[in-house]
Amino acid sequence: MITVRDGLRGFVVDTPNGRLIDQGTSFGVSVKSGGASVVEVFDGQVDIEVAATGETRSLTEQTSAWLLPQQILSAKQVGWNDRAQPCEPFGR
Repeated sequence: MITVRDGLRGFVVDTPNGRLIDQGTSFGVSVKSGGASVVEVFDGQVDIEVAATGETRSLTEQTSAWLLPQQILSAKQVGWNDRAQPCEPFGR
């Protein structure tokens, strides 16, 4: 989980299929085998960009999506609940 303090923006996370750009937020990203990434926004907003196509999408708080090689799919499109679920911090 990544949390960026108030007033700070532009933190970038590169994944195998694209880029996540923080817009003042708390979010999680999990890269699956094959390179697909699951992005979950707990608070604030994250911009997602597909490297191969340039497609962009903004995710807002309590939503999630899959970043795939050619597209971004909402959690609902892949059969997941669209609301992001809080997770335990790493190491607990």
